[in-house]
Amino acid sequence: MFQAGRKILRCDLHNHRCKNGGNWVEIANTDVDLRRPDHSRRSLLRRIPVRLCPAALIALSLLSSVAASAQTTPAKQIEGLKASLAASAAALRSYEWIETTTASVKGEVRGSTQTRNYYGADGKLQKVPVSAPAAEKAKRGLRGKIIANKKAEIEEYLKAAKALMANYVPPSPEKIQAAVAAGNVNVGVSSANAPVPITIKNYQKAGDQLVLTVDGSYTQLKNVSVSSYLDTPDDKITLTIKMAQLPDGTGYVATSMLDAPAKDVSIQIANSGHRKAN
Repeated sequence: MFQAGRKILRCDLHNHRCKNGGNWVEIANTDVDLRRPDHSRRSLLRRIPVRLCPAALIALSLLSSVAASAQTTPAKQIEGLKASLAASAAALRSYEWIETTTASVKGEVRGSTQTRNYYGADGKLQKVPVSAPAAEKAKRGLRGKIIANKKAEIEEYLKAAKALMANYVPPSPEKIQAAVAAGNVNVGVSSANAPVPITIKNYQKAGDQLVLTVDGSYTQLKNVSVSSYLDTPDDKITLTIKMAQLPDGTGYVATSMLDAPAKDVSIQIANSGHRKAN
């Protein structure tokens, strides 16, 4: 029911009729169904008798917009995004590129490596070392042993952190669908093609959160932010991912940055130099 001044309009969209004053007015051509996406509110308004007042038409227009929005679900909104991610993942298999990984502890760079990445005949991602950090001269005695143990501990932590990153980069269409089915997805509202956030809870672990920032059409992934943890929820990590596109439209992870405050550790991975694999 809508009120405009002293005019009262009641609309029964299921039975295709509106009441303006004391009488119900049937809407012609009752094949119009607002629940169907191919039936626009304009097509319905053309069938309303002209004796309905302008305020009534405005009210009915608003009502039809609400009805259309009610039929939009997260599953429908992210169909395009899932298709785009799957297409980019398939297209990326024909490329090779350079991956540069830099690890820092307490703000100090502890190592940087480069690998040549490509997909093998078995469909698995191959990483061939291009460069490795220079070997450090081992220190002797008790001090040397303590340093070696601490280094091994940090290296093990970095290895676990990188393994965790792989579960989020790039986002998986299958995991997104599983989150939708579990009711763990909240899709933001698009406005004039402004970036839209898609929040996913319990994506990889219980209690984690993945936020995908997409364009207004819900098809192009722009950025990703992750809040997760390693072994326990107290060992929190944050992950920031920036996406980019190749000239043919293939989306890829340009950079990803992991921060682990508990150990004061950070890992940055950059992908560049994409070209068609031989």
